[in-house]
Amino acid sequence: MDSNKTESCKGEIILYQPNESLKLEVQIENDTVWLTQQQMAELFGVKQPAVSKHLNNIFKEGELDKASVHSILEYTAADGKSYKTQFYSLDAILSVGYRVNSKNATKFRQWANKILKDYLLRGYSVNRQLVELQGYTDNRFLQIEKRLDEHQQQIDFFVRTNIPPHEGCVFEGHLLEGREVAEMIIKSAKHEVILIDPYIGSDTLHILEARQRNVSATIYTEKVNNNILTLQHNHETEYGKCRRINIFQYKTNFHDRFLIIDETVYHFGASIKNLGKRLFAFDIIHLSKNLIMGEVV
Repeated sequence: MDSNKTESCKGEIILYQPNESLKLEVQIENDTVWLTQQQMAELFGVKQPAVSKHLNNIFKEGELDKASVHSILEYTAADGKSYKTQFYSLDAILSVGYRVNSKNATKFRQWANKILKDYLLRGYSVNRQLVELQGYTDNRFLQIEKRLDEHQQQIDFFVRTNIPPHEGCVFEGHLLEGREVAEMIIKSAKHEVILIDPYIGSDTLHILEARQRNVSATIYTEKVNNNILTLQHNHETEYGKCRRINIFQYKTNFHDRFLIIDETVYHFGASIKNLGKRLFAFDIIHLSKNLIMGEVV
C-alpha cells in the first residue's frame, strides 16, 4: 500500500482483549489488520519510541518494504473528529513483536489469522466487481483458507508441543514461519548455540535471543568488520552483557550454514537472517560437532 496515500477507515473494527489489562481496537482493511505505533507499544509492553526504532531498522535492513506495510488512514475518534494517523499491517506488527516480545506476537498472530480467515470467508473483503465471477471468488476463498490452515498447522504443532523439528521446508515469503522454526530450535538448547553463517545482520542476533537463560551463543562468520562489531555492541547495549553473543571469523570459507544446538548439528539452506525470503530446507545431519568445529577454528 502506498504510504503517502490517505484512505478512510471504512473497514471493520475488531476488539482484541487477551486479558483484563489489554484492550485494543484493531482495524481490518485490505485483507489485513492494522495497528498504530502506540497500539503496538501497548500490545508488546514497550514504549512507543522502541516500536519506532525497530520499525526503522526493519525498513532499513530490507526485512519489509515500508510501502507495502504502512498506510496513513483517516479515522473518526471518540470526539467525533477525523484524524490522519500512521497504521502498520500484520507483517510489520509481527516483525516488531518477534524482536521485543515473541510470546505476545505469537498469540496475536494466532488471533489475527482466525479473524482474517472468518472475515474473508464471510465475504467482506471481496471486491464487488468480482462477486459476479462466482467461480473465481470460490477458488480464491479456498486458496486463502488452505494457506492460513497450512501456516497454522506447520508452526503451531511445534509451539504446542515444544518439540524442535528435525527437518522441514519453509516456502518463499513465509518470513514469520521461518523465524519461528529457527527460534524453536534455538530454544531447545541446554548449554550452547553455535551458528556458522557467512552472512549475518542484526536479525541474526535478535533470533539468537530466543535461547534460554544461561545458554551461550557464538557466531562464526566470513568477515568480522566494523559493521559487525557495531551490531554486536548495539545488541549488547540493548540486551545486557549477560546476553553477549561472541562473534568470530572462521578460518575456512563455508558456503553452507550450520546451527549447532549443544551436540546436535543442523544444516540450513539459507542464512538465518534471510529465512523465509526464499524457499529453503533444513535438517539434522549426522556429523559430530567436533568435526565441524575442526574446520572453523
